[in-house]
Amino acid sequence: MLLASRSTGVQLAPMRYAIATLIVAGCTSPSVPTDQIMAQLHGSFDGQDVTVEFDLLSSSTDSPYMLEDGESLIATFQDQSAKMQYTPPLSPDATFAAYTASFVGVPAPNDAFAVAFRRASEGSALESSGTFPPGLVMGGVPATVSRSQSFTITWSPSGYSDELVVRGDESCIDLSIDAETAITGDTGSATFPAGSLDDVSDASSCTASITLSRFEDQAGVLDPAFADASDGHVDSTWSSTATFTSTP
Repeated sequence: MLLASRSTGVQLAPMRYAIATLIVAGCTSPSVPTDQIMAQLHGSFDGQDVTVEFDLLSSSTDSPYMLEDGESLIATFQDQSAKMQYTPPLSPDATFAAYTASFVGVPAPNDAFAVAFRRASEGSALESSGTFPPGLVMGGVPATVSRSQSFTITWSPSGYSDELVVRGDESCIDLSIDAETAITGDTGSATFPAGSLDDVSDASSCTASITLSRFEDQAGVLDPAFADASDGHVDSTWSSTATFTSTP
């Protein structure tokens, strides 16, 4: 606006011009040193696509760190690479700024994903990486499941120490506490007692799904240039979803 006004010969009042200059200058903050930025790395596979997420926080201000001009995050998976894009938070209370990239492909067990933080004016951090947990395929779910009866699911492989988490779709059914605690170990099967599925739909029957996820905490390392990199968080998740008809 200021440049356009000047080019047309319109004279701006000195005070107005000075205030406008201060406002424009205030929009650009000095670069935060890399060792004052905290990071988190997450990798997930939902049965179809791989998503890599990298979260940034300015430790000096305890606020989300947004990429500046000349900075980028590059995610890699297998032989693919992509520039990560900012993802607006679901909650206004989010403390980290999240950047994501998606890839097509199925990870091999312990397959790697990585993120490079490239900076023009400060030190880059190129060596953050993680690995996916062993694969997970769920089976054994009947085509129709009555909410008044127990049912069993199976999965493979099994026998690992990673955490297993099960959840409902929350549009047709939700899972009761009994269902959420039915998986007590990576045994390859779990039985959900009658009443485990809570109906959240107005219809007596509806298409439902449950998702079983294998969660691996401390699945990798952050680049040592980041603040508290040795205590940084890197995790990965492999999920499998089964769809069925939920009836009374």
